[in-house]
Amino acid sequence: MYRQFLRRGLLAPLFVVLITPLFADHFKTIDIHHCEGIAVTSLSPNGSSNDNTIVGAFYSQTANQYHGFVYPQNGQCRVVDVPGATYTQINGINRFGRLVGCYDGADGLIKGFLLKDGIFTTLSYPYAVPRPTFSNGINNRSQIVGRYYEYGGTAYGFLYENGKYTKLQYPSAYRTWTAGINNAGVIVGFYMPNRDARTKGFICRGAHYESVTHPRGGRTLLYGINGDEEIVGYRETADGRFEGFLISNDSFNDLQFPGAMGRVTAPYGINRSGYVVGQYGPSPVELTSGFFWT
Repeated sequence: MYRQFLRRGLLAPLFVVLITPLFADHFKTIDIHHCEGIAVTSLSPNGSSNDNTIVGAFYSQTANQYHGFVYPQNGQCRVVDVPGATYTQINGINRFGRLVGCYDGADGLIKGFLLKDGIFTTLSYPYAVPRPTFSNGINNRSQIVGRYYEYGGTAYGFLYENGKYTKLQYPSAYRTWTAGINNAGVIVGFYMPNRDARTKGFICRGAHYESVTHPRGGRTLLYGINGDEEIVGYRETADGRFEGFLISNDSFNDLQFPGAMGRVTAPYGINRSGYVVGQYGPSPVELTSGFFWT
């Protein structure tokens, strides 16, 4: 499936304190109605750089197409599409303006990409063909994390560095998704222990994986991490709602868009300054609006 937009030795979890809520008045809707003349129907901000440049994807009902976008602070929205792609999504940006994401090419196969100095490089895990590859996060060392699928639907994470892929798997997990990486190389994501188990979050430092579960239960998904190891993600409740959170100082903090009663909030990225971006909407299948929180 596409990333969240279309619907980045073991220890016990460290995070046990729940604080609710964070400052509701610090939420703002990202109002992008047109991007280079293309009407925006749905918006998914997926990450931001240290200067608060936002990247992500939007859907245009008029064109019936998904486009990548870059939205600088106090600037104009810019469309960024892989040449010839029918779908482009940007998931991460680093301080040098290098972008990672995924696209659907003419062959119908989803592949990852790196955009560096105006040049697109396709990222496709060697054993993924003909299954999809997603590039989800990049740090200032140009280390890239993502996920790929093998036959039978088994998913693994990967780290791409200096032209080489390293397979990432939470120990003995059926599926592993890697979503974000900070400049120290600390990786976050989520995993399924087996086919029937609930999804749990994880933090990976080197070869060491640490499981993370939300104190209120449900499926736990971690998407973004910054240099202070502040982490954002959401939990999926038993009735299918997404409840956003920020993990800071080993504590879970609720991160819900104001007035989101009966609505959902899904944070995807956090930068060095604690600037959080994500989506909110009336339901998990109608995450139509973007937000930022500081």
